Amino acid sequence: MPNRRLLAWYPDGRVEVAIDNTQFMNGNALCPDGSLVHCEHGRRCISRSNGNGVPEPIVTHYEGKRLNSPNDVTVAADGAIWFTDPTFGILMPNQGSLVEPELDHRSVYRFDPRDGALRRMADFDEPNGLFFSPNGRTLYVSDTARSLGEIVGGHARDTHEIQLFDVAADGALSNGRLFCRTDHGYPDGFAVDARGWVWSTAGDGIHVYAPDGVRLGFIPTPEVASNCAFHAEGSRLFVAATSYLLALDLIT
Repeated sequence: MPNRRLLAWYPDGRVEVAIDNTQFMNGNALCPDGSLVHCEHGRRCISRSNGNGVPEPIVTHYEGKRLNSPNDVTVAADGAIWFTDPTFGILMPNQGSLVEPELDHRSVYRFDPRDGALRRMADFDEPNGLFFSPNGRTLYVSDTARSLGEIVGGHARDTHEIQLFDVAADGALSNGRLFCRTDHGYPDGFAVDARGWVWSTAGDGIHVYAPDGVRLGFIPTPEVASNCAFHAEGSRLFVAATSYLLALDLIT
């Protein structure tokens, strides 16, 4: 993100620049129609690219006020785009720009591309990663206000946890509760496999949890892991670990 490039890795080992000179793109997700949606700190928006390499903003404001700095995004089974909107990108100059927020909250949103409706679903200290369970009935959201301690003058909130919510048929969230806290660092990005296991990044590697929050295992990484994603078949986990892209082949 600080280098303002979206990179593409290919199975033969090639790494190419897919989009150069980005507006501090962070999280990305694939839509059912094959288009990519992006979180942009620079333009403080959700954008979409349709293969032409030119991302176009599709969500920029909530109730007439500019978003903070969208961080991560996932697409639900019904095509709705869910994203987190913390303030990292307007507090850290290497991730965006230093500006005062227009919103007085940091939230998770649901955007329906069919009718353009944007709904504020839940508020957090600083929401970060998010992902659905395999059946779509549970939403996991990480809250990582602890990371603001990396900024000179950062606030004292020490939140470093993943919360989960029940998801109704219309997308409404309820019964928010603690899922887990990491012992080292904070749970930045994470992924959920077909069994419902949660694979979360932390300061020391990848921590694996059962759907009931029981810790199943740990995979150390050579550098701090910030996000992870499964190959479509679920047999390989890709991990973004600072200066490495790691691939873990799994026995399922």
